[in-house]
Amino acid sequence: MATAKKTTDVAGRRVKKAGEPSHARYLDGEHSEMQLLFAEWLEAKTGYKVDMTSTILASLLRSEFQRSPENQKRLAEQKARVEENKLAKEQRRIERAERKAAREAAQAERAAAEASGEKAEKAPVAKKPAAKKAAAAPAEKKPAPARKAPAAKAATKPAPRRRPAKPAAEDF
Repeated sequence: MATAKKTTDVAGRRVKKAGEPSHARYLDGEHSEMQLLFAEWLEAKTGYKVDMTSTILASLLRSEFQRSPENQKRLAEQKARVEENKLAKEQRRIERAERKAAREAAQAERAAAEASGEKAEKAPVAKKPAAKKAAAAPAEKKPAPARKAPAAKAATKPAPRRRPAKPAAEDF
């Protein structure tokens, strides 16, 4: 018969010192060899003199941060954004494939019409949806200003040709 193992909350039974933050208990006692090695490694990799207290807290509380509700919320939002981007990318891929199929069908139709000797009509090809700027454009358009005709170029002699480059002297 298997008995259920009782779990205890050792950290919960510890008495907090008056006025200390809840994680100050991690700083009591001596530093482990791994914490010292981690601090040395950080200094070697970054060239920055690290604070031992911050290094200890970072190494001990990283997993607690990962489990925190704030981080879990951030991760869920990030996952939703990634999924949304994947769906949008897939939708764009489908639209491109549809446009390509329509172009190929129109080309095949024109080729068949030309082969039979008829004049091929251009079939309308599906275009990309209009950009957001086009939707925000005003309804009435102003007429384009009249352009001046380009001035006739005066008969001038052509630009002189460049002299060929001199061969490089051998410096051997």
